[in-house]
Formats: sequence, structure tokens, C-alpha cells
Amino acid sequence: MSTVVRPSGPLPTRVYWLRRLVLALVLVTLVALVWWFLVRGDDTDGDTAGAAAQASASGDGSGRRTEANRGQQARSNPEAEERPVPSGDGNDRSQAAEGQSAAPGSTGSGLDAPGEEPLLQPSGDCDPTDVDIAIVVDDTTEGRGMSARLRLTSEAEPACTLAITADALALRVTSGSDTVWTSQECPDSVSSRRVVVRQKPATVYTFDWDGKRSVVNCQSPGEVAGAGGYWLEAALVGAGVERAYFDIT
Repeated sequence: MSTVVRPSGPLPTRVYWLRRLVLALVLVTLVALVWWFLVRGDDTDGDTAGAAAQASASGDGSGRRTEANRGQQARSNPEAEERPVPSGDGNDRSQAAEGQSAAPGSTGSGLDAPGEEPLLQPSGDCDPTDVDIAIVVDDTTEGRGMSARLRLTSEAEPACTLAITADALALRVTSGSDTVWTSQECPDSVSSRRVVVRQKPATVYTFDWDGKRSVVNCQSPGEVAGAGGYWLEAALVGAGVERAYFDIT
């Protein structure tokens, strides 16, 4: 039996260079793979750290903005910090709501509002000599008439009742020595009423004059009072006469 022996001996130079080239390519590939994994790992860690830092900064900013908004709301509404939190059942909350709605200016309970003094009730009839009259009258124009306000206050009783009638209150408009108009000739111009007169505040009685001269019983319209200076006089029976000046232009 014959044995075939493969020839041995040195290989061609080209084979050795090919092996060296393959080995070098393998080494370069391994180095490149190792470098790529290292670089990718650093980038991933950097991105993760950056995202965490950004999230932390955003959380801190939101927290600061929230605290700032709360502080600003507290400054704009200082009662919010002092207002107690409602507690208890629904009845407690209903009673609290009713108390708050009835508080400002409410008189539903029959009590006077805080800070306001109750008006005194009259104890009897006024003595006309104890009632003071202050006349408030404005200037007017010819033929227009005027409206006067008589401010009545009591100089004795804290409160009393005064009956105003044409017999109890005398009114007159004069100009110098000329009597232009009187309530005696036109009694219907004095509105009859009963008013309560107090020491304060004053009770206001309004009187209107048509700006014309009076005639007996005012049966026909009188002449229009011309331009000039006039006095309005008012007096209660038995009391002194009060006067106020006004102009007709």
C-alpha cells in the first residue's frame, strides 16, 4: 500500500503577505468595534445626565413659579391667609353663608346697622317756638318759579311731631317794601302734613313758588315777578321770622 506524502517546503511570498493582510484587517476591525462601544457608552451617559439635569431644573423652576404665584395671590388677597377653613356639617356652612350675605347694611334682624344711631321717636307735639327753620333757596330765572327747602330742627325736645298747615306756617315773598306773594292769599300752596322734627338730622319741608304775584285766593294767575332781588320769609305761628335771599334774572 502506497502512502502519498504532501509536499512540504516554503510557500510563496504572496501567501505570507495575504495572511498578514487578513490578520491586520481583523485587528483593525476589533479595535474599531471596541472604540465604537466606548464612545457610544459615553454619549448615552451624557444624554441621560443632561436629561436628568434639565428635568431637575424644570422642576425647580416650576416650584419657584408656583411658590411665587402663591405669594403674589396672598399679597393681592391678604384675607385669604386669615380666612378660616369652613368646618363642620352642612348646617354650619349654611349658617355662615347666611351671616355673610346679611351682614352688609342688613336690617333683617330688626337691629340698626353698625355705626348708625337709631332715630328717636316723637314724645309729643312740638312747640312752634322751639322749632328752628333754616331756608335753602336757589336763584332762578324770570317766569320759571323756584323751589325752597325748609330745614326743621328741634331746639328743645329730642323728637316731636309738628303739624304743618296753612294756618301754622306763613310764607311770603318780598322785594324791598313790595309784597309779591303770600301764603295767606294762596293757602293751597302750603301742603298740609305731619312731620317728625328732631334735634338731628334736620327734617326737610319743600315749598314751591310759581314765580308769579299772588292775588286774593289765587283765583286768577298773577303777573310774573320781574328780574331783581327777593326775600323768602317763613315763620311758624308764635315763632320768629326766618329769611333767605335769592335773585331772579
